[in-house]
Amino acid sequence: MGLETGTFINDLVITNPLGTDDRSTADDHLRLLKTLIRNTIVKGTAAINPTPAECNLLVGLLTSTAELNKLNGVTATTAEINFLVGVLGAIIDTNGGQTIADLIITNALTLNGELIMNAGYSEDSNSYTVTTGTKGLDTSAATVFYPAAPMTAVAVDFTFDNPAASGRVTSFILELENMIANTDATPWPTSVDWANGIEPAWSAGIDIVTFWTRDNGTIWHGSQASQDSS
Repeated sequence: MGLETGTFINDLVITNPLGTDDRSTADDHLRLLKTLIRNTIVKGTAAINPTPAECNLLVGLLTSTAELNKLNGVTATTAEINFLVGVLGAIIDTNGGQTIADLIITNALTLNGELIMNAGYSEDSNSYTVTTGTKGLDTSAATVFYPAAPMTAVAVDFTFDNPAASGRVTSFILELENMIANTDATPWPTSVDWANGIEPAWSAGIDIVTFWTRDNGTIWHGSQASQDSS
């Protein structure tokens, strides 16, 4: 028979060449095989090592060329890609949403849409020790600060550190215990603006104060929420 034709490996007829073919046509068959292999395996300039099982993972993969091209230029490390396993393996519920048991985000999370929660939420609280000197409260680390022990007759000067950039709001609750014992005449940052410009009276019990700023701490609006709580 004459030399078969084809463009890719799948075009080859497995029963060719026939036993009755002239041996002189063997070189034609070899050239055809080499051509079809090169046409099928594009840019095979290095060893291709996936196992059959790994190749079979692609079976049934439903995606478009455009979607696959999004991976072009991706430089994520193996550890970063493995981090996605828990996310991509999330359970898909009947409403088309994703249920993730625990998701820890170490950097800022920006939402451009509405945040809907079907349960309550919790915020971090940090304790502070009341000793003479400056007591910095890291407003990026917690939203509630409480004393580890009642204040004694010491001079404590509070600072409010690391507020959000201007245009964003930082707020927190400060619990004071026996604040009346503070001997510092000016315990608050000069940026604190009290209602009517008057600092609240402090008690020997627990006083609750709230502060917020929208201009990176240029002005901290302060108000006493509770005095002498038990």
